[in-house]
Amino acid sequence: MKTSMSETILIERYLWGELLPLEKQNFKARLLKSPRLRLRVYFQKKVHLLVKLYHRKKLKAELEVLHEELFSNPDKTQFRENIHHIFNKG
Repeated sequence: MKTSMSETILIERYLWGELLPLEKQNFKARLLKSPRLRLRVYFQKKVHLLVKLYHRKKLKAELEVLHEELFSNPDKTQFRENIHHIFNKG
């Protein structure tokens, strides 16, 4: 099942909401007629979800490292005091 790059780009544009109204209408008509295209869109949505989850997990790990550095390092005492002061105003 070989797919052209132009079809892949069209699917991406559809998923990102970048199609013009007529393009979107035509694409939806193609979706109704083509089980193969529906399957491609389904799997492309799954890829988007996996990429999003991967980046979320990666960002969380990076934030945990940053948190550990900022709140455990004795050299960052002034930073912690500033944060404490900002969030306990009132």
